Amino acid sequence: MKYIEMSQNKLYRFKTFRTSYYFPTPSPERKFLYGLYTPFGGGLAKKYWDAFCGCSLVKMLTRVRNADREFPYSLIMSMMPKGSVVSFNMGTPGPEQKISMLGLEQDGKHFFAKYSTKVDAMALSRNEIKILSALRGTGLVHELYDYKDGGNYVFFRTSCVDGKNPTDLLLNDRIVALAIKINQTNLHEGALMTSLSHGDFTPWNVIISPDGVYRMIDWELADERELGYDIFTYITHVGALLKPEDSPLHLIDSYKSLVDKYFAEFGILDWIPYMKAFARRRIAYDKRKGEYEHAKKFETML
Repeated sequence: MKYIEMSQNKLYRFKTFRTSYYFPTPSPERKFLYGLYTPFGGGLAKKYWDAFCGCSLVKMLTRVRNADREFPYSLIMSMMPKGSVVSFNMGTPGPEQKISMLGLEQDGKHFFAKYSTKVDAMALSRNEIKILSALRGTGLVHELYDYKDGGNYVFFRTSCVDGKNPTDLLLNDRIVALAIKINQTNLHEGALMTSLSHGDFTPWNVIISPDGVYRMIDWELADERELGYDIFTYITHVGALLKPEDSPLHLIDSYKSLVDKYFAEFGILDWIPYMKAFARRRIAYDKRKGEYEHAKKFETML
């Protein structure tokens, strides 16, 4: 494992309120790895991040001398391409917690990886591996490089979708077009039409590439669902962030023209049954997670 220590060199821990990040020694070619964290929040968080990135004293105080004491660093690195340099996000504590990584190979190629050990998190990672494999070559997903299911852990590594998140969080024509493109996959007729659904269709999972193409990342919740699930997810998630006082029903109604446009692509004029199907799924999901107050908001949609 000597090559790992040579390539990774040192790690520095950046601690937030909910989790921790581990970064290698910064350099111009490694700037990409520091994109694992975005300083959302108040001014204090941004000042701390600036100090962490730019102050050698802060770096010295946050240096980690033996990463294996804090997470399975050596095991993870043994599954990486030789000579890789990697940054780590420990994830939000809970049953779905997993380690997410950005990596840089010796030839300068970027990659993304996930490592999970908790039962729920491993199930999500296995689902994402299945989806990435099934959609290989469609242009909808990033490339699955390799994976390993050790029984008590799941690891996989993919290409990295270079780009940035949208600065305008509100639903627009480009986001609607992306939802339509995804939901046209595996269409099935029934009492309600179903299709492939991303499952976590939100601005923070949208990447706009330098050539202006919109793509989705983080496919671990992807599954077959009723049409509209993704677009209703986008509206209610952004609404909860920007207008927490508004009901999901009111938020969806404020985007009626765009919702009409989405469903028109599938020949559907009355989309109320699809909205109710979305609400039932969200109620069940929130209750499974013990978020009963949040579930009550979606009950108003029924």
